[in-house]
Amino acid sequence: MRNNVSTAATVAGFLFIAYWVIFGWMVYVSPLTYREMDFDHDGQVSFGEAGYASSFGTRMYVNHGRHCTEYLAYKDGLPLKTSCRD
Repeated sequence: MRNNVSTAATVAGFLFIAYWVIFGWMVYVSPLTYREMDFDHDGQVSFGEAGYASSFGTRMYVNHGRHCTEYLAYKDGLPLKTSCRD
């Protein structure tokens, strides 16, 4: 019985660590800031939001003298958001 508890605790610990490693990697590779990843504006970034945000890419361009960043989805290349600054 003691071995089963130990094995279960080890597996649970591994899954906990794996979850946070994957979540951290998705946040790290996303071109969005952590605040921008909170799509439902509830103050927390869920695993689903981080996964969706990690599938974005960016494209920089100049439009009428303004430097713009276009966020696009890797799955289809369509723009999702454009942010410009002077």
